[in-house]
Amino acid sequence: MTNILKTLLIGCCTMLLGSCFEFEQSVELQRNGSGEFELVVRVPDMDGADPDDGFMSEEEANAQAEASGVEILENSVARANGKVTSKIRIAFDNVDELNAFMQKPGEEGSDAPNFVFSLEKNGGESTFTHKVIPAQKAGAADADTQMGELMLANMLKDSYYSIRWILPGEVLRASDGATIEGSEVSFKVPMVALMNGSGVDVSATYESGLAAWSLYLIGGAVLVGLIVVLPRLRKKS
Repeated sequence: MTNILKTLLIGCCTMLLGSCFEFEQSVELQRNGSGEFELVVRVPDMDGADPDDGFMSEEEANAQAEASGVEILENSVARANGKVTSKIRIAFDNVDELNAFMQKPGEEGSDAPNFVFSLEKNGGESTFTHKVIPAQKAGAADADTQMGELMLANMLKDSYYSIRWILPGEVLRASDGATIEGSEVSFKVPMVALMNGSGVDVSATYESGLAAWSLYLIGGAVLVGLIVVLPRLRKKS
C-alpha cells in the first residue's frame, strides 16, 4: 500500500499516545466489477500535527491515478470538532485498478501492510474479498522493535478498522462477525490485527444472477419466438 498507513497510522499514533482514532473503508460495487472506493481516517487535532496533505498530495494522487487507471473523486482534509478527517475517494473499472492504486509503485517489500481485493464469480454467485497482509519482518525482533510494537498495540487497543460494502445483489453469506442487511455487509476488525497481528481476511458472497435487463431480453425473445412460431404451427395443423 502507499504511505497512507505508514504516515497516518504509525506517524500519527506516535504523536497521539493513548488516543484512539477512526479508520473506515467503504466500497460500492457494480455488477460489471466497477465501483467506488473510499478511505477515511479521523484523528484528534493536536498541536504540531501537520496532516494537510491528507493521504496523498494532489500531485501524488494524480500520478497514482494515472498509473493505475482509477479516477480521483475526492482527496481532502478537514478540521472540525477537534478532529482532523482525511478522505480519499476513487472510481475504478475493476479490482485490478483498485489494487494497483493501493500498491504504490516501488513500495513492495516496505514495512507497510499490503492491501488486496479480489472478485470471483461462480455460477449465479460472486464473492468479494479483502485481505490485509501485515509486513513480514525478517529475523527476530530486537528489544527496541518489541517495545515499539507493544506501544503500538496499546495505542490501537480501542481502535477498529471499519469496513462497509454495498454489493450488487443480496448478500448470501459473509465472514464470521459480519453484519448483513440485504445487499450491504459490514465488518469491524481490531486495528492491532491490521498492523502487526493476523491481518485481515474478510469476504462476502452475493447473488449475481442475470441482471434484470437480461431477464427482460430473454423474456422478450421468447415472446417474439412464440408470436412467430405459433401461427405457423396452426397453419400446418
